[in-house]
Amino acid sequence: TLSRFASDTDVVDFEWAIQVDAWCTMGSMFVMLVLAISFLVPIVIPINTFAIIGLAYTLQIINIANRELKRIANAAVSPSVTSVGEAEAGQSVLRAHEGSDEFYVKKQRKNMDAALAAFFSSASVGQAAYANATAWCSLMALATSLVIVLAGDHLVPKRLAPIALTYGLVLPYFASMFSELHLQLCLHSTSLGRLFEYLPEFGVVPSEAARHTPADADVSSDWPPKGAFEFKQVSLRYR
Repeated sequence: TLSRFASDTDVVDFEWAIQVDAWCTMGSMFVMLVLAISFLVPIVIPINTFAIIGLAYTLQIINIANRELKRIANAAVSPSVTSVGEAEAGQSVLRAHEGSDEFYVKKQRKNMDAALAAFFSSASVGQAAYANATAWCSLMALATSLVIVLAGDHLVPKRLAPIALTYGLVLPYFASMFSELHLQLCLHSTSLGRLFEYLPEFGVVPSEAARHTPADADVSSDWPPKGAFEFKQVSLRYR
């Protein structure tokens, strides 16, 4: 518990504020680009709305899968870490079981395979967030490009067409970065939630009481300055 508490405190103190700032920055840039494209090319507003809803829905599914896979990965690495930690303490047992080294090697290999598979799956989900954002934003960029190329000056003036095309091309980048930051922020929000569970009064760390308090004056003057224990008729034996 103390190790988890220290890890959660480190995440909240050093990473939480940075990630929130980056999340807000990328999210605001993405929203502003979508609004700008919708203003310059109003005919693509229905497509942009559909793409935003699809992006939000699929990103939420990826986020749930990512958090579950992170939990599985952390649980899968525990047997390997435990085995390494107990290897030194169990040297005498290993020597006593001569000829059984292959058993322990196979067991450790199995644990490592499970841990690596879980970490690979977790990393793959993170890449899926990039692909998901790129796919949905490419739909918006493609729709914008087709309208500008096919409709010409009828829908988008020539002086505004380059701006709309530029915004459409950079849109997948900001969406991908926002998706990655969203996944990381959701993972680290677990640390923040645990801190609120550990600490009372909305996460305020309780401080120790003062060495001297006004209540000290209520102690009577005949109170002994020090205490002691006296054992009578007690027998002890070392085993």
